Amino acid sequence: MKVNSMDEERISISKIKNIVSIGFSDLALARIENAGTEFNDRLVDDGNTLVKPMLTVCYDGTNIICLSSDDKNFNYLVQKTREVYLKEKDKIIEGSILKRKILIDDNSKRILLSDTALQTNNLYKKYSNMEFFNESLISGDHELKALLPLIEYIIKSNLRNIDCSFNLEDGIHGYSPLGNYTLYGKKNGIYISIPIKIERLNNSYNISIGNVFGELKPLNVHINFNKTSLDIISNSEEFNYFTFENFEYNNGFLVNNKDIYVNKKSVYTNSIISKDGNSQPSISKLDKEDILDWFRLPWGASIGFKIETKPIDDLSSITYREIEYVDTYKDDLIDINSAEKRFKRKTKELKTVRDLIFDDVDKRIVAFKDSGLVYLETTFGENNVGGEYNENYANKYFYQVSSSDVFNLINKDNTYPVMRDYDVFEPGDLKGNYKIRKKVMGN
Repeated sequence: MKVNSMDEERISISKIKNIVSIGFSDLALARIENAGTEFNDRLVDDGNTLVKPMLTVCYDGTNIICLSSDDKNFNYLVQKTREVYLKEKDKIIEGSILKRKILIDDNSKRILLSDTALQTNNLYKKYSNMEFFNESLISGDHELKALLPLIEYIIKSNLRNIDCSFNLEDGIHGYSPLGNYTLYGKKNGIYISIPIKIERLNNSYNISIGNVFGELKPLNVHINFNKTSLDIISNSEEFNYFTFENFEYNNGFLVNNKDIYVNKKSVYTNSIISKDGNSQPSISKLDKEDILDWFRLPWGASIGFKIETKPIDDLSSITYREIEYVDTYKDDLIDINSAEKRFKRKTKELKTVRDLIFDDVDKRIVAFKDSGLVYLETTFGENNVGGEYNENYANKYFYQVSSSDVFNLINKDNTYPVMRDYDVFEPGDLKGNYKIRKKVMGN
């Protein structure tokens, strides 16, 4: 169990009473034309200004607390302010000049009283009482092995463009902290080795795949899980060859777009629309209720989406977007899940919409089978949104063990959290640990 030390800021927030004024304001991030970081490139869209919320509360005379969503106690401040406001909103404040009620503008009131805007994202709230580890207890090989069907699909589809065939023969070999591996397969019936270099960045991968078009001629691949699409970009500098393929969610349909360029000229373009494939994997219900539209991808993986906008009033709305990707290869599984929640508002003074980011979550589950059990490692990406999220979850590792050794039967009822009480402190303590196996499987 996690032990939390006394937090002076949190103690001060808990003492808020006799509120004088409440105000949400905007901390503006770079607009799209000035967005120079991956964070802004990913989150700023449609030319609108993206902002983070900041809450200022004056209370009990001259006391002031001001926090933004970067601060770890921001959510607690919002919740406490809402609680006290609802108790005191009709209370008359005795001023030196006149009597009045709590000062709060209409926009701040809309945000404060919106349950949807302030609700904790269900992708991580389950982990608040789980013990975390600062380092991974399992090998990174399991993540890469679970991605093999996607990697094989990318190699096949690119070779097909030059009338070559490929079949994966013997999985993947090698282990390196630097991400260097080797694939073995048959290209046009001839056995070849394919060196692979893989790098992970939050919910994206950079992969260099050697020997695809010939010896020492790599195919460079970028895979990105956006909030509404899966994008696959492949290019070979030697051949002036570039492909872009994406699977985009649009109004309940999955649209597969593909474009191929050679010498910067389009040589192929195509678009295929698929209906809901109803291929919901059970692990998608591990941490939450599954509310996504699910589709089957060409290599057998499942991908689910949700895009929902709820109006609060004529000027404000909440937009929630989520994507989840689940795939398995033999004894390994990967589940990539991300979601964001924005409070969108438009005022007469502003020509463009302002987006206040209240949640932006990247979650990844890597699981593997061993000796009749399934071990699950959950990590959360660090995306610079939400102080409480970054403080308690980002770059931390959470573990569960399932009594089911069948991936599509894993659910919240047959998984058990791993604690340090089970003598788990470092890699090697997880698999085969007697206390864990006894807990999960009995005597």
